[in-house]
Amino acid sequence: MKPIEVVDKLNELIWGEGAGHEENFHLNFLYEYGTTFESIKFENFTLWCSANEERCWSEENQDYEDLLQYCITEFCKIGNNMLILNKLLKDND
Repeated sequence: MKPIEVVDKLNELIWGEGAGHEENFHLNFLYEYGTTFESIKFENFTLWCSANEERCWSEENQDYEDLLQYCITEFCKIGNNMLILNKLLKDND
């Protein structure tokens, strides 16, 4: 799956059929590209960037791990980190 297709799928997963509605654009996954890189972001968080590929390489498949699953995992890590940070901030009040 190409990175732009992954972004479409991620937006569809969080917004369902409403992914293309303008009112949902404030929170969405973004695809960015340049002459030397491609990236997938959510807000200010980079989930994946081709310039520093961090996905695991599979010798068996001769390819990197699935990009969609990798981005979902990274998104969940961000969510978990936000929950931890939120708890720490509440504990310091």
